[in-house]
Amino acid sequence: MPDQTPPSPDQPGRRERKKVETRSAIRDAALALSLESGVDALTVARISEAADIAPRTFFNYFACKEDALVTDGAAVGAQLREAIIGRPHDEAPIDSLRAAVIDSDLVAGMESGREQMLQRQRLIQSDPALLARQLAQFATVERAFAEGVAERTGLAPDDLRPATLAALALGIVRVAVRRWTVDDSQSPTDLIAAGFDLLQHGVGADGASARPAEGERPA
Repeated sequence: MPDQTPPSPDQPGRRERKKVETRSAIRDAALALSLESGVDALTVARISEAADIAPRTFFNYFACKEDALVTDGAAVGAQLREAIIGRPHDEAPIDSLRAAVIDSDLVAGMESGREQMLQRQRLIQSDPALLARQLAQFATVERAFAEGVAERTGLAPDDLRPATLAALALGIVRVAVRRWTVDDSQSPTDLIAAGFDLLQHGVGADGASARPAEGERPA
């Protein structure tokens, strides 16, 4: 007799697993095709064919071809929102922000799928349309993160403190990702941690150490 025990809350059912697999297949196909032929030659039809889905199915997951290549702002934002709410209430806000970001699926994905994520982020950084789309997705993440900080502090999401803290945290992520695509000798986690260290200890407090090295452009 087949096991009819329902999946636990932490175990997604078959339908949810299929959705995750389809989304991943679409993203993998979009990246592979972009690396092979360029973003300009990428179409929803080509992505759908490579992912073995109908074009209409593509639009169940993404609004446009660019969204299949950039960060999923809604998913990352929802996770960060819950992560910041779940941090210990006696923890310093900056420590909560650091932990929520570093333990996020976004950073875990960059660490576990290092080569593919590097290819994806280098593609994004080199294409103005993709970069603009990713910045829009990051804005979605930032709003969700601000909501989490607001709920944690009892303030309104558009209050200066949660809005500023969320903007600072996502700014650190953006700078770290950009640096990582240029020089991957450090891990994304280390770069993000270094950014939070700068924030905690005062960015530019030491004028000499704050100046960029010769030949290096400011972030």
